Amino acid sequence: MNRRGLLKLGMAAGGLLLAGPATASAAQAVRPGGDAAHHANRGWLSVTEALMRGLPRTIVKRGSGSALLVSFQPQAAMNGVFGIARRPDLREIERFAEELPVLGVPWVLRIRGEAGADFVELAARFGKTALSTRTLTSVSARDLVLPGTVPPGVAVRAVTGAQSDIFRDIAVRATGVPESFVRDLLSTRALSRPEVRPYVVEVDGRPAAIGAGFRAGEVVAPYYLFTLPEYAGRELDRQVAGRILRDAFAAGARTAVAAIGPGQEILLPALGFRPLDTWTTAA
Repeated sequence: MNRRGLLKLGMAAGGLLLAGPATASAAQAVRPGGDAAHHANRGWLSVTEALMRGLPRTIVKRGSGSALLVSFQPQAAMNGVFGIARRPDLREIERFAEELPVLGVPWVLRIRGEAGADFVELAARFGKTALSTRTLTSVSARDLVLPGTVPPGVAVRAVTGAQSDIFRDIAVRATGVPESFVRDLLSTRALSRPEVRPYVVEVDGRPAAIGAGFRAGEVVAPYYLFTLPEYAGRELDRQVAGRILRDAFAAGARTAVAAIGPGQEILLPALGFRPLDTWTTAA
């Protein structure tokens, strides 16, 4: 199995997470003068919950500063304990983590900021010794940088969940993961929910790339930005991400959030996203 493909898929799925009704506070926009990182983390959780509500089975338990989130998907990054507080409550994280081994799914522990010795020790007790970091970014409607004119022969189309077979095909070919890894995430049901707006990029009339916007209140996140290998290097991901954000902002969203994953180090900054926080994950 292509390890890089697994990393890309985890990123495209929001980097993780899961289910349960979004709250009004979780969907707040990142407001100037406020705690931007705090609002971005809660906004990210909100849109990820919107994504996961399209899955067949999920578990969510919220604590004061973290949540137990289980999607029952085979990607470890979509199951685990995820901290959203500035200072992690390690006792709460440990209590949630104790519930995971019996569920039979791969899982992770994640906190905001750098990992201290106490978090490293806690993670190691559960066999989670591989640490990695990612950057959480955000862009407002005012600061969005749209790509230039769509190149000749390229068209970005808003579609429906009826095109789920195109989404699955492109995701599998772009990442190298088994079809079973995206069956639930990119099902007709998942792509037909009111929080989701899927798009297909066509080149000379043929599907070449995909993307989807997930909304929760005033927050939107671009997910599933996959391009077929034969069309790599043509910035189709930027075209579809720009369309996702333009349409969402026109429809009332005020903030977009995204975690920088493999292959997005250039894409997100080019759209105006700026770093707000760091996540540390133990797997």
